[in-house]
Amino acid sequence: MITLSKSKRIFLSATILGLAVSFSGFVSAQSPKIEEGFD
Repeated sequence: MITLSKSKRIFLSATILGLAVSFSGFVSAQSPKIEEGFD
């Protein structure tokens, strides 16, 4: 039971971390286009 909840917590935190990394990567990929648009 304890190991199950621990693995669930690790999986959840890993999923959140993956989403945050992909989101920051998407934002940094869009940044140059936005800066060029303002220029």
